[in-house]
Amino acid sequence: MISPSLTKKLESYGIQVDTLLKLISTALDEDAPNGEDKTSQAAIPLESSSRAEMRARKSGVVAGAGIAAAVFETLGLTVEIKRSSGELVEANDSILVVSGNTREILLGERTALNFISHLSG
Repeated sequence: MISPSLTKKLESYGIQVDTLLKLISTALDEDAPNGEDKTSQAAIPLESSSRAEMRARKSGVVAGAGIAAAVFETLGLTVEIKRSSGELVEANDSILVVSGNTREILLGERTALNFISHLSG
């Protein structure tokens, strides 16, 4: 599930949220079947929490920040979008900040990065 405010933002871009959530679920299942990342389970305590930032690698225009945020929110994480789709960024600018369970952050990071990097490319 994603927050009502993010749902509203995504809908304002013309995104069908139900379809997006199915796509996110499929991508997460493909990357980590049964929602399990064996490496994280072996190396990171279950109760570990973290804060992570997604930053721009180079200057450009952000696309897909809301979709990346939706990936993390579906995993029960807290997300703060720092730069919305359509905004200009410079290299190393923060795009979003994620906090919560470390294992869940790591579970979603590849999927979120794939979406935002393809859309912003």
